Amino acid sequence: MPGTANITIIPSDNADIDVGTALAGGMQIVDAELDNISTSGIVRFDTNGAIQVDNVSSAISGQLFFDAGTSVDFLNNASTFSGGLRVQAGDVEFGVAVNAGGSAQINAISNSDLYLRAAPGAGMHISGLELERLTATSLLATTSGTGNIYVTGISAANSNNISGTTTLRAQNSGSVNFQTTDSTFNALTAQGASGVLVDGITLTTDTGALNLNGDYDNAVDAGDGVLLNNGVTLNSQGLLTLASTNSNDAISANNTLALNAVDITINKTLNAAGQTISISTIDGGSIGVGDTAGNMTLSPTELSRHSISPLKYYNNGFWYRCR
Repeated sequence: MPGTANITIIPSDNADIDVGTALAGGMQIVDAELDNISTSGIVRFDTNGAIQVDNVSSAISGQLFFDAGTSVDFLNNASTFSGGLRVQAGDVEFGVAVNAGGSAQINAISNSDLYLRAAPGAGMHISGLELERLTATSLLATTSGTGNIYVTGISAANSNNISGTTTLRAQNSGSVNFQTTDSTFNALTAQGASGVLVDGITLTTDTGALNLNGDYDNAVDAGDGVLLNNGVTLNSQGLLTLASTNSNDAISANNTLALNAVDITINKTLNAAGQTISISTIDGGSIGVGDTAGNMTLSPTELSRHSISPLKYYNNGFWYRCR
């Protein structure tokens, strides 16, 4: 029967840590030694240096934390965990397959940006291929301080091994930005303390809900709100939610906007004066407008929030225009 204690392992000289296979020196915890740890609590490796993980097959039922001042690198041979995985570092490299054995969390160090995109950038960067190597039931990726999150060109194959929801959370004064090239996730929640931007692309969830929250911390910050910029399509195989909290926050579109979902919730005025907004059910369900019920329903209250001209919706093979 495993214990429940949390365990923290810190090199006295803040040297690098090798976990699984001895690599380049520093503190070395080989896989057999890791197997001697029996706890359902958190096992945390913490150093100001780097952590290299190679060929780990851990039966520890608790979550493993890898906290490094520089980088956490999964190298050479695949690693498998049993109770979930958290990485907090200046950068992370998924050079091989990693199975979290549950949920995964990736935290960029304070004031550092986080990039999900093919080309590296300053801060923490995870390419589409690296993301594809991570298997987890869900993923939470965060920034703090002034750190922003940038997403470009994540394909369905790249994100498919996150079986549940990918949550991108930019805390404090950060924003979440989807740019340049279309991206697809199974299910997605984007939470920006200082806004969410979708810029000229198609953003899709192909199995679950799509939730964009442009004021995650419910505080007044510059940039609060959801901006759908330069022609955007949002596709959701579940509920599509556009949300922002404070009275002065905006949900706005400055060009054409297509919303395709099982159902839609918009909690603020959608400012899109002079733009064409198209709404359709992605699963072929019915649309109820006003007091008429449907699989997707736009209630009188929801309709009154929108500053749109014209608004078009698609139902049973026909496009309808509301004025």
